[in-house]
Amino acid sequence: MPFKISSFKISKFKVDKKIVVALLVVSITLLVMLTTLHWSSPCANRQVVDSSLFVKNIPTRAYFGMNTDRESLNFGGASPGTEITRSIFVQYSKETDVIVQMLGDLSSWTLIKPQRFHLPLNHSEQVSFTVMVPTWAKDGNYTGKAEFCFRE
Repeated sequence: MPFKISSFKISKFKVDKKIVVALLVVSITLLVMLTTLHWSSPCANRQVVDSSLFVKNIPTRAYFGMNTDRESLNFGGASPGTEITRSIFVQYSKETDVIVQMLGDLSSWTLIKPQRFHLPLNHSEQVSFTVMVPTWAKDGNYTGKAEFCFRE
């Protein structure tokens, strides 16, 4: 039985559910592929900065050791449950999009701000790395690598 809405006539029709599901799967697959290609385009240049942190648990007081090394991203020493922030100023010879990530032992402990940004020609951007040492961290040296991906 047809339904009438304003001047349009809509009638019942049969849609094969298999066709609808197949079209939906194909559409989602294409969307995921396009998104992945966009975000995983190769880096024109990749720079890596070594990083380290020494954890020492002293029950009677907090431990904090400084490191002023300008050639690496060393966080010095810290007790479990503390936070340490270091920054790097990023510059590049061309206009570029930058993606920053931490690799290695420190990857899950590190908050990076900003992680993605556009860097115009002749500009610099300050990137902050905050390491949050878990309360369960054992004494020892933890390492990582701050990776900067420059996409032109």
